[in-house]
Amino acid sequence: MPTTPLEDLAGDRVADPEGLCGFEVTEAHIIVNALLARLSSLKRDTISLVYLQGMTISQAAKLLGVPEGTVKSQLSYGMQELGSFINTKDE
Repeated sequence: MPTTPLEDLAGDRVADPEGLCGFEVTEAHIIVNALLARLSSLKRDTISLVYLQGMTISQAAKLLGVPEGTVKSQLSYGMQELGSFINTKDE
């Protein structure tokens, strides 16, 4: 299913990895953004909207134009993938 880049859909609601909205960029922010960049765009956008932007599953589904079940599965698969990146780095 084709998706639209999050930046095109959410405008200024997109996570601000450069800290331009007045938030301090810490090493943790840099690491999280580097890990998120390794995900597919749908997984990354879904995680960003729900976990970083605080949207509900329903809101994220509407914004992304996908069913709520897709949002839930992308959250689950995306978090598993992030975990595997972290576990691989620790080895």
